[in-house]
Amino acid sequence: MGGPTIKAGTSIEYGYKFDDTRRSLYTPVFRNTPLEILAVFDFADPNLVVGERTSSSVPTQALFLMNNPFVRQQAEAAATRLLQEDLADDSARIAHAYQRTLGRHPTSTERDVILEFVQTEQDTATAWTQILHSLVASLDFRFLN
Repeated sequence: MGGPTIKAGTSIEYGYKFDDTRRSLYTPVFRNTPLEILAVFDFADPNLVVGERTSSSVPTQALFLMNNPFVRQQAEAAATRLLQEDLADDSARIAHAYQRTLGRHPTSTERDVILEFVQTEQDTATAWTQILHSLVASLDFRFLN
């Protein structure tokens, strides 16, 4: 669906730009040029026969989620969408952000900390971008309880 997986004119994998916005299911797997996000999050080595995927929690995963420009762009897009929704107040926004991002409601402490942060920030869009970015970079986002 949506066209070819590998870009037209690609003859070698070196220098291949992974800039497609399609689901990772359609991302090509090259033996010598792995996609960075797949390498960070325990993607099986395509050069080996692997019967079971490993599971780990390593610092590079958190660093990727905190520093990667794509993750930041997605946090900005989520903040823009959240601010456009018809929600009563910041408490409702917090509850909605937690539900959409982590699949749970915020604790009272989490809600209070975020409310205080939003009230002290001058730029609302930047504040909500930082909040959503922190949710995506959190341990709760990476692991299912």
